[in-house]
Amino acid sequence: MTKRFVFPLAAVVSVAATVAMTASAVGRAFGVVPAAPTGWVVSSADFTIPGGGQGLANAACPAGLVPWGGGALAPDVWGAWLNGSLPEAAGGLSDWFADIYSPGDKAQTGTVYAVCAAAPANYSENSGSWAVAPHHTKTGTVTCPLDPKTGIATDVLAGGAEQNEPFDGLTSIQSSYPNTIHSWRVVYNNPTSGTSSFDVVIVCGEPTMYRKVAGTHVTVAPGAPGTATVACPGKLVEAGGGGFIKPKAGTNVYTTGIVPRTDSFGYGIDIQNASTNPVALVPYAICVG
Repeated sequence: MTKRFVFPLAAVVSVAATVAMTASAVGRAFGVVPAAPTGWVVSSADFTIPGGGQGLANAACPAGLVPWGGGALAPDVWGAWLNGSLPEAAGGLSDWFADIYSPGDKAQTGTVYAVCAAAPANYSENSGSWAVAPHHTKTGTVTCPLDPKTGIATDVLAGGAEQNEPFDGLTSIQSSYPNTIHSWRVVYNNPTSGTSSFDVVIVCGEPTMYRKVAGTHVTVAPGAPGTATVACPGKLVEAGGGGFIKPKAGTNVYTTGIVPRTDSFGYGIDIQNASTNPVALVPYAICVG
């Protein structure tokens, strides 16, 4: 497992003691240390995906930290896609889960990411489930719970989806993004001849600083892969991120990567456009401090 650390001024001593590097060594290129939430860290884990099958893995948060976001990266193989990328809710939120399908007869490598920090105020998760008709896509949207004091929905930090039934690797994420500052939306593909279903899980809270950022859209040609990136402004760092594909292109466009950026602070989104029409990919990042 590899980890990328950025320490706020009030760094968590137990986390800081685990690496022999300074905050400036992992800040932006010009040396500005972001105003990250306490204990902020991006963890990642590589895992094996069998040829013609699914690979499942988790990126765990260090003890005392919770997932604020995360993502996954499929191998650079045409037809590999994300079946699932979402916060792991079973037994308490402590990691990010990835489910990746890879075609062919050779094993490939995927990567799962978890963006972790100390829990913000009113940290919680919420979820929903939807059925998808054969050869269709389905949109599912989950909204954050209400702040018990204000009665207003808390801020969405991140979200994602996972196939439910059947668990066969043939369905996939098309779009996954924050459609408002309080909710997360997923468009899920079902290219099969049977009914499928998927779950959407989100994490919410009230960080000290918060901003939803949309990047510049990228046009992806038919039969081609595409990548779009978005950076967090100022001294903010990434929590969750994702991408929105427009217009919907049936079940022939799928997400292959939702990745916290390592060259700066933000997200990179990868897709494959197997349709006969160009599509626009809009990247999003939830930026926090």
